[in-house]
Amino acid sequence: MSKRRRSFREPMLAIGRTALWVGLCVGSSILFLENKVRLDDVAQQIDQINRRSSRLREERAQLLGLIVFRQKPGTIEQIARGRLAMGYPVGHQNQLTFDAVGRRLPE
Repeated sequence: MSKRRRSFREPMLAIGRTALWVGLCVGSSILFLENKVRLDDVAQQIDQINRRSSRLREERAQLLGLIVFRQKPGTIEQIARGRLAMGYPVGHQNQLTFDAVGRRLPE
């Protein structure tokens, strides 16, 4: 009788081991995929935040430019002439310079 019990137990142990390995493989695959999905979500959020940050930087630069222009209208002209080597065409220099400051030359 002991031979029969051993022959019956051995396939059951093999099935149990196989089920354990299959369960382990399936569980680890599920955990891996769950982590991958979380990682992709975080990557998307980071991308969205980077895009929003870029837009906010551009908006900030525009607003700072408006502040400088309203406080000192001639500042932008000085920057354009000095750093960018931009100048006015001959004959229009005086009129445009005073227009930028808010004054006009008497005619």
